[in-house]
Amino acid sequence: MLRRWRLTTFTSLRTPNRQHGAFHYQAGAIPDGHMSSKRQCPKSPGEPSERQPVVLVDMDGTIADFDARVYALVAAGHPEVRLPPFEQRVYPLSRGVPASQRPLVTALFKEVGFFREMAPIEGAIEALHQMVAEGINVRLCTSPLSSSPRCASEKIEWVVAHLGQA
Repeated sequence: MLRRWRLTTFTSLRTPNRQHGAFHYQAGAIPDGHMSSKRQCPKSPGEPSERQPVVLVDMDGTIADFDARVYALVAAGHPEVRLPPFEQRVYPLSRGVPASQRPLVTALFKEVGFFREMAPIEGAIEALHQMVAEGINVRLCTSPLSSSPRCASEKIEWVVAHLGQA
């Protein structure tokens, strides 16, 4: 199991009033023998390495199945909401429903457990493990929804549940 994930927050020049988050895998936690001999891990967490590539991985829709969670909750609790067929969904999902039904969809993001209970996308966890095993500096990126008071904490809980405690 992956261990030693650390959350850092930052602002970008494009969105200076919005906090973004990144979970950084501290490479010092990789057991001996689990790295490719061609790549070297930094000697200490956060120390740059010329040969170690960095891959940023978004959480929602890349490793955590945000869309499937919305579709499942809408089907279970709001069958009157007409979401487009899953293969024809748009971003953001609320734009794919009639304006009168959008508040029902966006209210789901504020429900307790919405982010924590997202299923991992098939193969995503294994892909993260493989990248780390290959010596890649993997960082998870996410931008918590400001309209959801539990979003950031639940995303951290999701990472701990699926990737391990820091």
